[in-house]
Amino acid sequence: MRDLNWSRLTAWRDLIAQFFDAAAMRDYLSEIVEVDITRYLSAPGSIPSRTLLLTGWLASRLGWKRMDAKRSGDHWSSRWKSERNEVRVRFTGTVSRPDQAPGINSIILRTRNKAEFSVAIEQGSSCLTARASFEGSRLVHSVPQEPLDEASLLIRELAQTGEDVVFKAALAEALELEKSFRLAG
Repeated sequence: MRDLNWSRLTAWRDLIAQFFDAAAMRDYLSEIVEVDITRYLSAPGSIPSRTLLLTGWLASRLGWKRMDAKRSGDHWSSRWKSERNEVRVRFTGTVSRPDQAPGINSIILRTRNKAEFSVAIEQGSSCLTARASFEGSRLVHSVPQEPLDEASLLIRELAQTGEDVVFKAALAEALELEKSFRLAG
């Protein structure tokens, strides 16, 4: 089972994971209390598939348990229980302009002790920029986005062999989250 939206999230997932590659940074994972995801919408009220998948990936990898979810128009919020904290995840969206592709624009993870980790599309650029701010340090890292046309994504996905258990866990969590938003709306 493969999904092109999952492939579209590869660079986002890689940059987020890289924040916590060093053993000294992993403690920040259990301190996350807020996640804000902004996105460009193809139309008002559209289902944010990539946003749900990215949230499902975070929740499944970090062992979060969903507490509740609510939705008001294109503002979606959910609460999760992590090992140490309650985590609030918010999705906000604005309709994309003709020069903007629909999809995620930025994600910010904030911790209880005020550290902040973000990934965002750079305005006027094809780069994703990762920023980390913690304990008086600031790090910035930009990478070019790979082509996200359908053909490139399909080739990448078809080149994968075997079962993607991380995708399956993220998808299961995303589907349950979407159901809880539907029930709350």
